[in-house]
Amino acid sequence: MNHSVRLFSMLAIVFLAAPALAKSRVQIIEPGEYHGDEVATRTGDRWMALERTGNRARWRETSVVVTKVHHQFVDADNPTIKSGKRVSTALPAEPALLIRGLTRLNVVEPGLVHGPLALKIGDQHALSNGTVLEVIRQQPRHRKRNIDATPYLIRMRRGAKQQVIYEGPPDSETMVLPSVLVMGDIDGDGNPDLVLKIPSYNQETITLFLSSRARGHQLVRPVASHVRTGC
Repeated sequence: MNHSVRLFSMLAIVFLAAPALAKSRVQIIEPGEYHGDEVATRTGDRWMALERTGNRARWRETSVVVTKVHHQFVDADNPTIKSGKRVSTALPAEPALLIRGLTRLNVVEPGLVHGPLALKIGDQHALSNGTVLEVIRQQPRHRKRNIDATPYLIRMRRGAKQQVIYEGPPDSETMVLPSVLVMGDIDGDGNPDLVLKIPSYNQETITLFLSSRARGHQLVRPVASHVRTGC
């Protein structure tokens, strides 16, 4: 089972609710090149872009530019074919992330941590309001298992409340754990949110977790996801 399938299954179990991703109108995407069918936006569409200036970040409305490009793998046999798509903006510098569909957005958040921030087992990152993001090693099910593939979980906790937002072994090909693209108050409710990038064989998935959409004992809830395939 690849990481994207594991993520979907884990969320369905942990959140004990119908998958939020299927009902949400929120969309996220990173600027860059994709397979043509991975891009569901067109030139001129309006998005909120996360701009980086030194140690600070802010959201700025902009139009995206979608252009056809030669895909190095899919179009390798014919240099004249352009089946891929590049997503960019008219901004002077490439933004870290693009979001649309949120009715509330924290326009300026000086405390926003923008990545990628590579996670590793044993990490503890202090967020706002006493929230901690941590990566915890789990005991392997098999004694002879490669220590580099030791299973782990990524957890958020605040006081007595805690929530596992992802768990699994490192990517089987690269042994890389997920990374954080954004960590801070995205939706302006005063509590930290998260954008997580999860690598797996030949693809990577970014998922947006928002505190304002949390239910019950949750600290955050997944509201948008986007998958980029390699070849």
